[in-house]
Amino acid sequence: MKKKVSIPVILLGILSILVIDVPFFHYPISTPKYLVNVDTKVNYIPFKDTKKYATIKRCGNDCSEVKYHYKKNNRYMSILVTDKLSASSDSIWDKSRKIGKTKFFYEKRKDEQLLAWIDKKNEKEIFITYKGNKKINRNELVKVANSLSIK
Repeated sequence: MKKKVSIPVILLGILSILVIDVPFFHYPISTPKYLVNVDTKVNYIPFKDTKKYATIKRCGNDCSEVKYHYKKNNRYMSILVTDKLSASSDSIWDKSRKIGKTKFFYEKRKDEQLLAWIDKKNEKEIFITYKGNKKINRNELVKVANSLSIK
């Protein structure tokens, strides 16, 4: 009798994790490609990470936000990939923040650096955020962006 009750409870728990916005649930980096329509691999991180994981957040019907987290001591980098192409009013999209003849927008904020762009081919919006006690060069963020493979 206990097996009949525990299986539905376990299935309900797994379903709620997949359907409800639960960004504190840490998935292995390779898991999002199996759960949502986001498959991203990064080949370059400007520091040796000691902890890496992914979080998944729903942003509507057929829309997911996957955030890949890379940490080491006082350094943190996240890569947010979303299915949603928005007309965001975030200051990052200001034309004055665009890097030369590239598709990248760069902004240095109080305690973080942000690089963003839209991948029209795969219909994804990508944000790379870096926080750390040691700032990195904007070109390092571009190098990370260029090392991404997005499907």
